[in-house]
Amino acid sequence: MTQHAETIARLYTPSPTCTCSPADSTGPHPTTPDAAADLLKSVARARKSADHQELNRLVILLLGPCPAASARAQALRDVAERRKS
Repeated sequence: MTQHAETIARLYTPSPTCTCSPADSTGPHPTTPDAAADLLKSVARARKSADHQELNRLVILLLGPCPAASARAQALRDVAERRKS
């Protein structure tokens, strides 16, 4: 039960960097504009190649729970702003 409580606390404590488990098969969540841009390029490649398993893994990196969700959202906003320019 203690481990469960610690996991919940870790997920809901805001962080500027991804502190998710490195053993997680999805990998680190993007928290910088460059990492977010790279991830979006990977999403496009997986979609074009119809690699559904990889696409699912990448979408989880974009949308899955992470203590650094605010940093991830800002990184994605920054990428969107770059593309407007």
